[in-house]
Amino acid sequence: MYVVAFVLTTAPARILKNSCWRTDDIPVPCSQHIINCTADIADNASPDFTWRRVPLEDHPAENIFRAFAPACAIIAAAREAGGATLVHCRKGMSRSATIALAFCVSHERMTLLEALRRLRAQRPSVSPNAGFMAQLLDLEHGVHGCTTVDLIKVRRALVWTCCFKCLCRRCH
Repeated sequence: MYVVAFVLTTAPARILKNSCWRTDDIPVPCSQHIINCTADIADNASPDFTWRRVPLEDHPAENIFRAFAPACAIIAAAREAGGATLVHCRKGMSRSATIALAFCVSHERMTLLEALRRLRAQRPSVSPNAGFMAQLLDLEHGVHGCTTVDLIKVRRALVWTCCFKCLCRRCH
């Protein structure tokens, strides 16, 4: 089984580009902590890593907000100890990307738009599902008091555009 992952290391977070590994062949120097954001991909039993499971389905109705605090705490603790954290799901587009974005917003104090641009610079296919984006917008509003991303449905795809006023559901 191959997984696509984001490796968050150092402060400010450095995100490695297009990382794809077999689950039993993740390079040890790359990360000491691994967050598995799937409900169905088994953790590797290797003693070289500390595995944490955050079982999430890639579905708009999934409550990923509940995973933000524990996952971000794992990443922050690993960084404070001088380590890195690999966050993975199946395709590296939605679940793991959402956790990486949540970390950038909540711990790096980036706007969601900045975090999206940064993640997409490393992996252009980053595309959290609509439900995850709504929860990221709620997180951003809680951290910054406003939102910087507008969700517009265009031909059944999500397009992110910059906005300079608060667009959250709470304010409108």
